[in-house]
Amino acid sequence: MRYNPYLKHFKCNENLWLEYNGPKPKTAKEAFLISLAKWEFISKHPTPAQLDDGADATCGLCMYFVDCDECPIGKKSKERCLCTPYEEYAESFENDVARKYAKQEYDFIERLYKKHLMKEAKRR
Repeated sequence: MRYNPYLKHFKCNENLWLEYNGPKPKTAKEAFLISLAKWEFISKHPTPAQLDDGADATCGLCMYFVDCDECPIGKKSKERCLCTPYEEYAESFENDVARKYAKQEYDFIERLYKKHLMKEAKRR
């Protein structure tokens, strides 16, 4: 995991829910970086199980793409965020299991991000 400038904008509130207090993404690249920071934060947290309640307010891709059909995750999975490691993460109540799926979700989004960057490079 490379340095991500958006990581500093994530924290847990007093109820142990994830919060994002940074700028909204203005580009797809920023949206990907915010989403990657989210899953990096979760996977490194001492108690990652149930940190994320599925709120769009912590997902850069949800913030940027209004419609799930336009989101790279929605396009890939055809089921919004379902059929990705997120689905398993959301059902995990043990920290070690949740951490495993959070890392897998990070890897999944990172692969989509790399494809996005390759498409952008071809357009230039």
